[in-house]
Amino acid sequence: MKLKLARRFLISMGMMLASLVVILIVASLSGLDFSGPIAIVGMLASLACASGLLWSVRKYQVTELGEAGVSQLTLNGRIFVPWNDVSEVTMYSGAFILVSPLGKVMIYPKAYEQPEDVSEYVVTHMRKVMQERGAQVAAQPTTFS
Repeated sequence: MKLKLARRFLISMGMMLASLVVILIVASLSGLDFSGPIAIVGMLASLACASGLLWSVRKYQVTELGEAGVSQLTLNGRIFVPWNDVSEVTMYSGAFILVSPLGKVMIYPKAYEQPEDVSEYVVTHMRKVMQERGAQVAAQPTTFS
């Protein structure tokens, strides 16, 4: 499944990054003495926040959903989790967290242009896996809000 990041996701990430930059500029131009260890800690914290935001965008940009499984970029390189290896699925803040012996993958459908399609794709594949394992799966469709 081809995934394309939603414009609203990119705009919200950009706004958070811009607000971080504005806070740093205002703090440096305020005339207060921002030297010493507190300033260094503040700058490092801001840099860490900015790096995290940019990493989030990149991670979701290169996530791939396929018939065989999910591929996602991690700090240790790319991880591929086959659908059949998923041992646990958790929902957290609208994201699917797929757990396997190989590691965890987080899929955040609202980051993409067609969040309903992404959610349905994950649910469909997990239903297939559950049926293959002999579990009884409800026939009614799942709806997402």
